Amino acid sequence: MRLLSPAEAISRQQWACLTEAADDAETGRIVSTLEKYRQVVPNLIVDGRLRWSNIEAEPEYPSRNGVCRLLRAYYTLTQMWPGWSFLVQPVLEPEILQTLLTFERARLISAHGWATIRRLPLPVVIARQEQALAACANPADAAHHHLMLCHAYTLAFEYARSLDHGRRAEAEFSATGSVWDQMRMDEILGTAYYTASKYDEALACYAHLEERIASIGAEAEPMRPFYALGWATLGQKDFVRAQAYFQSAYLQKINAGLVYDAGRSRYAEGYARFQEKDYSGARQCQEEALSIFCDNDHNVLNQHNFGQGSRSTIMIATCLHQIALIAERTHRFREAYMHERRAVAHQRDLDDPGQLADFLRRAPYHAALSGHLTHVLGYLREYIQLRLRHRVPGFRL
Repeated sequence: MRLLSPAEAISRQQWACLTEAADDAETGRIVSTLEKYRQVVPNLIVDGRLRWSNIEAEPEYPSRNGVCRLLRAYYTLTQMWPGWSFLVQPVLEPEILQTLLTFERARLISAHGWATIRRLPLPVVIARQEQALAACANPADAAHHHLMLCHAYTLAFEYARSLDHGRRAEAEFSATGSVWDQMRMDEILGTAYYTASKYDEALACYAHLEERIASIGAEAEPMRPFYALGWATLGQKDFVRAQAYFQSAYLQKINAGLVYDAGRSRYAEGYARFQEKDYSGARQCQEEALSIFCDNDHNVLNQHNFGQGSRSTIMIATCLHQIALIAERTHRFREAYMHERRAVAHQRDLDDPGQLADFLRRAPYHAALSGHLTHVLGYLREYIQLRLRHRVPGFRL
């Protein structure tokens, strides 16, 4: 099976451009990376009737497995993982996977972990990465699984394991990783630290990332960690500074055409304003973020995604929940319940029990205050059942 362009075969020029884009990403030239990816990706379609071309046997031939490996940085930057999952699915068949070079197999399996976060149960994502890690003999390949597991265990609230995998990835990538690997390492390990309330350690990671970016220059600008710095600063209760970081993140991402992350940045600014009790400003930010995720779901966020949709459902649910909380704080209880019901409905389509628990914890309260008393017990029952099935911290009403 191989990728085809409308001209019935991906041209040498397109293959060369795709290879150059991936090489640029490895050296941190992100602006150039995005420009080159955007020249090639719209021309890729899939024809499953043609033969499989193994990149180990024909390294210069545009194989599907090779294209999936080369596209990892593009889908990481754009957050359009459903499209990458569609492309890589045939490659992950055991009889195909075992024919690939070890280094390629590690990169594809680890990338599939990122692609399936909140689309598969976390225990399944983690088990697949742990299994692949156990089979890895090369530490340089294992580092990709360690980094993925760092993030997965962060989402599972298992901070000791998360940080252990993050530090293992850090040790290997610092010695043998590409610039891209090192920048991602700083970003993901920093996220693990601030999620575990270790804000000084998180800020140290982001300082390392800023140093790497400064050594590259403007080409690496889209990787500056404004968004992550905002969350770490928010954890330190510096709401004004956090808002400034999120505003910078929004401008940075929108200028780079990274629409999903631009929407996340606007949401985060709204969250910071909410914490400061600026409910009017918070509502405006959330409405703008919701507009990005809803209005562009079949436009910008769905481009180059092979008709697979986007990850917008995750953020639509989050924005709706935050709007419900704003309405609650301003005593508009019927409106709060309307938005919370929508948030819960969207969140049920995802596999994120922690966030669903957050929504379900507020839903009975909103239902009661808005006069929907018959719905209260239903939400309470769902919340308790969720808490019993999953290790969700903070069992409280």
